[in-house]
Amino acid sequence: MLRRLFGQKCYDPKLNKVYYLYKSELDDRYIRCNNITDSNIGECWMILDELEVNQEIYHPPLSDELRNYVVKIKNNLEGVYDQSLDDWEVGFRKDRDMEREIAGWLFLSNRFKAIKESMKLNQEEEQSLFKMMIQIMNNGKEFAKNNIEYVGQIDINKGVLINKFTEPDRA
Repeated sequence: MLRRLFGQKCYDPKLNKVYYLYKSELDDRYIRCNNITDSNIGECWMILDELEVNQEIYHPPLSDELRNYVVKIKNNLEGVYDQSLDDWEVGFRKDRDMEREIAGWLFLSNRFKAIKESMKLNQEEEQSLFKMMIQIMNNGKEFAKNNIEYVGQIDINKGVLINKFTEPDRA
């Protein structure tokens, strides 16, 4: 009963079941999302690996310009989010707003690379940084300020990380 009152709403799509966890129980496998398949569920937490992936391709093969951005994303995230160039391209082509999605990933990957290089992180710390940045990207700056309670192995204040990640480009 207390979990339902004070916990975070979570959804298991395989069981089609809502359950509740305390914030402290939400680990980096969970992502906050809006369940569009069932409006009665609405905003909830889901385990990223359990999200259903759209199989429909909405866009033709990428132009050379867009493919160059995808190569940069792939290279920037090497070691923390390894996918082939084909997997990246097909994933973007399945997104209804492909250019916006590419822009979001390009922003994340550029910031990830800059922060990683400025902090000289090891592989485990890079993975933790990437997971935190995904949380910030998917849930927004204000949500992250109040809800990201872990920082993995990285010795960085979460407010500093959020600001480094969300400050405007100066290029």
